[in-house]
Amino acid sequence: MALKKLRIENPQELKSIFIDKASDYQEIDFNMISQIEELGFASKKDYYIPDELVSLKNLKKLGANNHCHLPANIDQFQSLEELYVSEEAIYNVPDSIKNIKSIKDLRIVFDPKNKEPHVSPEWIFDVKNVQKLTMSYCRFSEIKINNINANQLEEIDLSCSLSDLKIFPDLSSLKNLKKLNLSAETVMGQKMPPYELFGQMLDSIKNLEQIEELDISFWKPKKKSDWLVIKDGNVSIPDVFNRFPNLFRLSIANMKIDFVPESILGLTKLRELQIQGNNFDKDEIARIKTNLPKCGVQNY
Repeated sequence: MALKKLRIENPQELKSIFIDKASDYQEIDFNMISQIEELGFASKKDYYIPDELVSLKNLKKLGANNHCHLPANIDQFQSLEELYVSEEAIYNVPDSIKNIKSIKDLRIVFDPKNKEPHVSPEWIFDVKNVQKLTMSYCRFSEIKINNINANQLEEIDLSCSLSDLKIFPDLSSLKNLKKLNLSAETVMGQKMPPYELFGQMLDSIKNLEQIEELDISFWKPKKKSDWLVIKDGNVSIPDVFNRFPNLFRLSIANMKIDFVPESILGLTKLRELQIQGNNFDKDEIARIKTNLPKCGVQNY
């Protein structure tokens, strides 16, 4: 089948373009979209994004989806701030990605339909200067972290990406991390993460005392006997929150616990606590609010 010519109306007026079925088109003339700031590619067949892409000096956001391959010279970008990579494209990334210095926001999605989960590619935690990493909705059996190059990360979101993990990743060296979303919430038919990962998770982050925002919502076992804390027939989570004295925002929502650990009540910097979806009676809610008078307690 002959390749089609990519036609774009009023290209000089556009700031954002998404090119679906990119492999169906002839070579793209990037000169006609030199002012573009956001550009996305998708293809059901292998498509190698041309090296000429780096000529787009105003490009700030780039997306590569499905069977797209990022260009080998991607490290030459100086304007690119956000990179979104999804599905098979996450395994089509050149080694030069490790050398790019401009990307601050990296977003990953990986949901192999009707396939077993994969080990995450190592490059994800090996991109210099990335501050925000979002991996919300990924099916990985293992998340590999380069603890040397990942130290600059300030925000990580692994929500809806924990269901298929065999072991929880080691986050202990991420000393600049301020915001961490480790919610066990599931979407689109996902199974609940195995509860034994919860203990591994707490151990993984126990030395991250600089954390300011933490979401551990939705973690709960299938059987009462599997709870890590059982007291007088009531269940809770380990009393380890004194390790996080800088917490400003905490979510323990939808965990089905009966009481909060004492160390949460001692978090003097806490200003927002989400507790909805638990089994707290009126006395427990009153105890929380009395001990945290400066904290907004959300229970809706």
